[in-house]
Order: sequence, then C-alpha cells, then structure tokens
Amino acid sequence: MTREPNTSVAVPKVPAGYALRQFDVSDSENYLDLIHSAWPPDEFSLESTIECSLSGGFFVIEHVASGKIVATAMTGQGPPRVVRNSGRIWLGWVVTDSEHTRLGLGRIVVASAINRLVRHGRPQMFIGSEDERLVAIALYLDLGWRPLMWASCMPARWSSIYEKLRRSPDYS
Repeated sequence: MTREPNTSVAVPKVPAGYALRQFDVSDSENYLDLIHSAWPPDEFSLESTIECSLSGGFFVIEHVASGKIVATAMTGQGPPRVVRNSGRIWLGWVVTDSEHTRLGLGRIVVASAINRLVRHGRPQMFIGSEDERLVAIALYLDLGWRPLMWASCMPARWSSIYEKLRRSPDYS
C-alpha cells in the first residue's frame, strides 16, 4: 500500500495508563514478546529492524502499570521485507497486544509513524500487510493508504479484501 507523502494525520490522545514513546534497546525482550505474538521468530530480526528504522520513528506504547509493551509501529528506510528498494521509506511491524485492543492503540502508533514518514519528506511511502490482517488493512485505509497495484494478481486480491471489509473499492 502507498499514500500521499505530504499529508499528516491526527494522532488520537493516548488513554490513561498508557504511554507513547520511542523504542529503547532495554525494551528488547518485552518488544520481542509482542512481535512474536503476531509473527514467528524466523520472520523477524530485531537487529535488522533497528538498523533500518528512521530516527524518531520506532514507536511503542507501554502499559504503565505493568511496564509491558502493548502496541508498536515503526518507520524504516531500506530493504526489510516490506520494500526491496533501499531508497524507499516504509511503515511496518504494526501489532497490538490482544489484551489491549479496542483502545485505539494501533491507530495511535500508526498515525505517529505516518507523521514521522511525512516529516522525512520522501516522495513515496509504503506499507505491506498480509491479506488476512483485515483489521490492520481497514486501519491503513482509514488513514489514507491505498492499494499499490504492483503485480497482475493485485486487482483480484484487493477486490477480495474490499469485499471482506464490506467496503467499496477505492484505488485512487
């Protein structure tokens, strides 16, 4: 998916008891617990993610009472799995802990990451998602991301996604 590079989005207020902040290396174990709840360990490298992340663009939300990282999104530049062209910037590794859903935490980290990408000023930004991650895709669409038709299979895939989301297709 891609979006207009010059359009910031509103970042919702962080709910009481939670703190939006940047990832710190001391968060590594806690962060990996969250990431591995969504992706198997062999699909994710923290070292590569840190190396590719844009300065000020590795967002986490901490549940203050427990100290647990419960949501994350990060911005990157370079070759990780989302985009293979090292000149492109991207948003990725978005996940919210299943015990902390329906609080808008995903929207907060994704909106924060989008605004970081906008400040970076590149002409095009990208995000990738598996087709079955419908909640995430719906959020991305709500925040201005649009399908990127980069292969001949994309129109059929997106038609199916829009149908599952019960939305009218928007390929603008």
